[in-house]
Amino acid sequence: WTHLPGSPTRAHRMAIAANPVPTLYVTHAAGVSRYRERAWKDITPRNPATLAFNAIATDPFEPNRLIAVYDQYHDRANQQRVFVSEDSGENWQVQTAYGNSGAPWWEDAAFGAATAAIAFDPHVPDQVWLTDWSGVWQTTNINRKPTLWQSEVRGHEELVVFALLTPSHGAALVSGVADSDGFNHDPDLNIYPMQTFGGKDGPWFQDTYSLAFCETHPEHWVRVGGNRYNATFGGALSDDGGKTWQAFATFPEDVMPLRVGMSATDSDVLVVTVSEGTALRSSDRGKTWMNVVGLPAGDRGPWYWSQSLAADKVLGQVFYYYAAGTLYRSDDGGASFAAVNADLPSESWHEIETVPDRPGELWLSLDRAGLYYSSDRGQTFASIPTVERSYLFALAPTESAETPPVLYVYGEIASLGPGIFRSSDRGQTWQPIDAPEQPIGNDPKVMTASRQQPGVIFIGTGGRGIYYGKPS
Repeated sequence: WTHLPGSPTRAHRMAIAANPVPTLYVTHAAGVSRYRERAWKDITPRNPATLAFNAIATDPFEPNRLIAVYDQYHDRANQQRVFVSEDSGENWQVQTAYGNSGAPWWEDAAFGAATAAIAFDPHVPDQVWLTDWSGVWQTTNINRKPTLWQSEVRGHEELVVFALLTPSHGAALVSGVADSDGFNHDPDLNIYPMQTFGGKDGPWFQDTYSLAFCETHPEHWVRVGGNRYNATFGGALSDDGGKTWQAFATFPEDVMPLRVGMSATDSDVLVVTVSEGTALRSSDRGKTWMNVVGLPAGDRGPWYWSQSLAADKVLGQVFYYYAAGTLYRSDDGGASFAAVNADLPSESWHEIETVPDRPGELWLSLDRAGLYYSSDRGQTFASIPTVERSYLFALAPTESAETPPVLYVYGEIASLGPGIFRSSDRGQTWQPIDAPEQPIGNDPKVMTASRQQPGVIFIGTGGRGIYYGKPS
């Protein structure tokens, strides 16, 4: 390889036109440059946003035609981001563009946010494809003014998932996600939800970090989240299974909530852990808040996926919290916690799960430290020796209180290796249920098991949306 003298630094993308004269085009931090006959020339379009260009492509049908898009995501309302040149970059025209999304809850301005690449279709003249932060777009006529871009996303959504909830009644699945609030996935899991939690009138959060509902009043839900872009946070309540939401009447300023628990018997009682601070409790549905006594400061958010907090699903006054090898328990509705077991392994990636119809039963998933079980409200734990790694964990209650819950582990099982597994005998034996030919994409983050459809599990990822599996 030989360095090209005078070439731009911090190059982003390049495109080549072979005819009539071999030409190299490069986008970079300072604009757009052209390399032809061993000479560089700055051909940067007049940039109304003063942002760096990224995507660039040449037209295989018209070699002198060039298209460039700047890498913008701050000014989502600015439609002047696509530039077309008919003379190899000597002159540029702004191509006002509009996106028609395939997901109803996308903003129109989502088109072109953080554009990564653009390409002319080599088989169809004037047809161009573009990929950006939201997905994949296509225009059938780049010459049209304004240009209409249609989303071609079908079954692939770049959601980062913070939380999944499977209520005992109502929606088949509820998700809390980054950048798009969250959704009721009901009734068809294969159809995009028509709106986010916020809908047209309800409180909308950029991120929803945690979800919970009341066991004895399953139509009563709570969610916490907020807006990273302006550092405002809070939560919301629903009394109709997530169809409509009302924001908390109050919430402390400059406090980022991480996890929320709702009492199993009193939906007025809420416990919220917060980022790098003291947990909070409300006994009046978020009208007033008090500090929780006895817990360590919360972990740092928002990019935090451990599930440290859980309400007992039978005992309304009991909540559990895990941190750094210690299990804490509250017996007074979350007002105060005390350490009840300090002999557990310390693991930063962890999850607590409690069991419906089984007071005092809880499971503690500790990633490479394994899986643990308690039947006495956390006083003592027993490890499940067959589990060598419990990266993600979920359980599904059975119809009979005499039958143990069905366990799901995304991790490693002795003699079986890594994968996704199911056990119906408290972890004595395991059945592989993953499909290696259809892997779960991009950093799985959360897992939950359906309480309405036996055998169905859901996995949320760090950028490839939500997967679900069901018995064949």
